[in-house]
Amino acid sequence: MPLPKLPTLKSRDALAVQAASAQAASGGPPVTAAPIGAGSAEAATARDALVLLKRASDRIGLGDLELAMVQSAEKKIANGEYAAAVESLALLNADLDRSVRLYTAAKSENLRAVAGREEGYSNAALWPLIWRANLEALPEPWQLQRDQKLIIPRFPPIADVVAALRYAQEHPQDVVRPEARTAPRAANAAAAASSAPEPASQPSPAPKAASKPQAAAPAPGASTSAAASGG
Repeated sequence: MPLPKLPTLKSRDALAVQAASAQAASGGPPVTAAPIGAGSAEAATARDALVLLKRASDRIGLGDLELAMVQSAEKKIANGEYAAAVESLALLNADLDRSVRLYTAAKSENLRAVAGREEGYSNAALWPLIWRANLEALPEPWQLQRDQKLIIPRFPPIADVVAALRYAQEHPQDVVRPEARTAPRAANAAAAASSAPEPASQPSPAPKAASKPQAAAPAPGASTSAAASGG
């Protein structure tokens, strides 16, 4: 997944220090971090500005225009212009939430393939983001049809991206039709069995050599008879 382009998000203390420096340079009264932590209306507005700033910053896919708008709001916060920052950031977040791409599914295409395209997120594992954005028309992720229109959010929050990656890892088969989930597994098992090497045959034991017959012992009296006949 390409690394998201994010601006440097300053902490509340850093923004307060920057605001104090700006006020001191302009000759105005110094601004401290106390108003942000206090319970005044200005403090509430400052907190709202920081929340909206983080929401706008923590997204993937931000381009140069969006980053410039985020950085402009960051400067307003640093200068203590909290109400102006809240107004601009609220509009920016609304625009980022509404910004989508439209995509028409091709034949035999699933959500994983769509997410891997440049028109998607160039990352197939982010298919749950597309599914969630089209949940009403696509109750199950494997139900994608040819020529079906899809909405692809352009600037999803990083938290949603992390959740999508986790879901895709835990449910890798959800984009595959149920009838096609077991067939490849059985075919792979059969292919593995056919390609497995046959076990080496054990050599048959060598036949034992035939034992030589023992010479028959002469019958009693045979030697004396032969001697008598030869005599």
